[in-house]
Amino acid sequence: MAYLSPPGWKLTDVSDQERMLTAALLPSRRLELARMFTILEWVEPAVQTILDGKLADLTGDDLDRIGFRVFVLLVKGKECMGTELQRTASVAPKIDDHNWSCKKPDVCTETFKRLWWEKVGRRLLHPVMPMKTFAIRWEVRTWKHADLNVACRDHMVQKMELGEIKFSENKIVAGVVQAISDYYLTL
Repeated sequence: MAYLSPPGWKLTDVSDQERMLTAALLPSRRLELARMFTILEWVEPAVQTILDGKLADLTGDDLDRIGFRVFVLLVKGKECMGTELQRTASVAPKIDDHNWSCKKPDVCTETFKRLWWEKVGRRLLHPVMPMKTFAIRWEVRTWKHADLNVACRDHMVQKMELGEIKFSENKIVAGVVQAISDYYLTL
């Protein structure tokens, strides 16, 4: 069923009651309504929900609602996220500057790399319940190992919190949201 919105009509003010209503909508329906009424604020949560799941779970009705062009953008985003996730899992951030109290920087670095793979990498790549990148800093904060200097570990956590060590998942989602929003503005 096709819906037409009156020319120049936009929904901009969304009350709390409307937010609760839209949260109950399927992400594909939110994207459809965002396109129909130029409600760009609905694009990001819908895209995030879709990309957090499996694209294979989208039904034929979902695909009809979002359209081919948006589906292609979602597929590209999901593929980029998978590639970035593999890179993040397999390559530990480098400890550039060890704390003054670190007596064996080479051993500390190697221990950090090994713990990264054992405690973060494997969990990021878990096939059923993968770790989200936002949880990495909390995981690293709990590491205790005789060969890992606590101050070096805490410095790496601080760099993650300050955004000096970035994980690209959020940038990829933001790029997909921007691409979809730009497309909707051309309609």
